[in-house]
Amino acid sequence: YGIANGLHFAIASVPLRLETWVKRDAKGLDAFREFCQEENLDALVVMTSFQDSEGKFARQLAIIGPERSQGPAKALAKEMEMSAKLEVKRLELDWDKGVSGSKGPFFRAYNQGNVKSSRKQVMPLVNEILAKLDKSKGMFFTPVKF
Repeated sequence: YGIANGLHFAIASVPLRLETWVKRDAKGLDAFREFCQEENLDALVVMTSFQDSEGKFARQLAIIGPERSQGPAKALAKEMEMSAKLEVKRLELDWDKGVSGSKGPFFRAYNQGNVKSSRKQVMPLVNEILAKLDKSKGMFFTPVKF
């Protein structure tokens, strides 16, 4: 758990590919939203680690917010996409398709190209991004460069 600029966030680590998780639990996104609400989180980062089909170590990450239109999780996802440290590429999952309008939770999933970036590297990055965010507007005070 962490707090940056009054924004509450958490990072969870799971040894399971996101696609596998989505197939196993169609309502998993609802559970994430409930967790965010219960823990008063503005953003939840779920990091996964697993062996891909070729037996190579791989990572994925997902960013979740309790509300689809919620600024902090959306802004965090945008900045993570621009970060050269993680080398993320958007991953479309069934959970994305099930979320429509502004009532559902915010959800973005990524394949992480830089598999060396673990929670120890991601936590300070999330902290730095959220520290520069204006919570009331969902906008950054100053541009973030990585």
